[in-house]
Amino acid sequence: MTREARRLYRLMSLAPAPVDRPTIAALARRHPERITGLLDQLAAAAFVVGAPGDRYEVRPLLAANARLHLRDADPARSRVAAQARLTRHLARRAERHAANLTVLGSPPDREWSLPLDDDPYGWFDLHQELLLAVVRVPAGAAETLPRRVRRWWFRLAVALCGWLAHVERLDEWEQVCRTVLATPTADDRPEIAGWAHNELGVLRRRRHDPQGAAAALTLAVAERGRRGTAQARMNLGLALLDLGQLDDAVEHLELSRRHRSSADRAGHALTQLGLGAAQLARGELDAAHHHLVRAANTFRSVGDARGYAAALTNLVLVHASLGEHLDAAQAWRAALREYESVNDPTSRAAALLNAGATLLTSAPGQARAAYELLAESRRLREDVRPTAGLARTLLYLGDAAAALGDRADARRRWADAATVAEEVGDDRALAAADERLVPDVEAPPATP
Repeated sequence: MTREARRLYRLMSLAPAPVDRPTIAALARRHPERITGLLDQLAAAAFVVGAPGDRYEVRPLLAANARLHLRDADPARSRVAAQARLTRHLARRAERHAANLTVLGSPPDREWSLPLDDDPYGWFDLHQELLLAVVRVPAGAAETLPRRVRRWWFRLAVALCGWLAHVERLDEWEQVCRTVLATPTADDRPEIAGWAHNELGVLRRRRHDPQGAAAALTLAVAERGRRGTAQARMNLGLALLDLGQLDDAVEHLELSRRHRSSADRAGHALTQLGLGAAQLARGELDAAHHHLVRAANTFRSVGDARGYAAALTNLVLVHASLGEHLDAAQAWRAALREYESVNDPTSRAAALLNAGATLLTSAPGQARAAYELLAESRRLREDVRPTAGLARTLLYLGDAAAALGDRADARRRWADAATVAEEVGDDRALAAADERLVPDVEAPPATP
């Protein structure tokens, strides 16, 4: 083989999984056209083998040999430079594709007709083994990452977590965060540890563990500097809202809003949404309406369909509580239209619950339509762990069945609601279900 081909063979041993041609070109610091000829030499001599997606790797039986040759023939400075080039290339591509996940807003199981480089889901799926292996290197390394590699390694971890969160791969998301926390980099720079604790807090909220989320997010607020404290405080406020600590939740959400940059419109909309939900829970309907309308308008202007639908879902409850049933109906219809284009079954289930409960109380003659909305909400919650939302869904589903004259179905739904409410500790839903289950007593009017 030529000298360049031998060098490429040695450098490819730094890649822990198959890599594509652009990545190999970045690793070797050569033009992609030159890389094609070198790969042909290596493949003809059976030093490298192909993998799906036009990727290549050193033959597994020769990988250890290639690493020995790399350590013998290339000085440490050259090896570190190549590792930095590999990590930088992957981090930049991962950041671009992670940003496009939100922009596209399409479900990850959609069949794409785009080229791979324009398809973030396809790109992450194809390269996930490589990305995870590069990020997990510090967990099994005998020595710490070289300083010139750390920055790009962390940026790659952040982008990878964005994809793992988007596709709900929670276990791997947690593993990456814990790998970051275990590195000396996190010990040296508190803002990095703060980022990891913030991610773990969001992860625990998704797992319906508000107590664990609040503990992790409290650490994040203490560790992050002014630049990142707005997001951490907002997430902590939402966790406290889940725990029913409404005053503390509002305090952290207000502080988050003050720390937000004026240019961060999406961040302000998220904070306004949290404030609206907290003040709705406190019964401050006018203030909740103000914040939720501002959140909805901002989400719509920045093109965030998920956030816009969430703001409308909460506005349904505000309008219903104020007796504005026409506005409530318009809000839930608009929210459900938005969820048709958003892959978020949990939030869609909440929108269906609010719509069914509002319709049941404001228009008893439409009990059949309310029952269908609530039944769809129940279906969307079948594969998730019991929550307070499931208890309320079953409760109103029983009310709708009672309004339709099916007492047997109603009592079955109320009994299920009582069981779920007791399991998740929702005392109000449990009391309401027990009251409805008293024999020979008509169910009281439902309140959304």
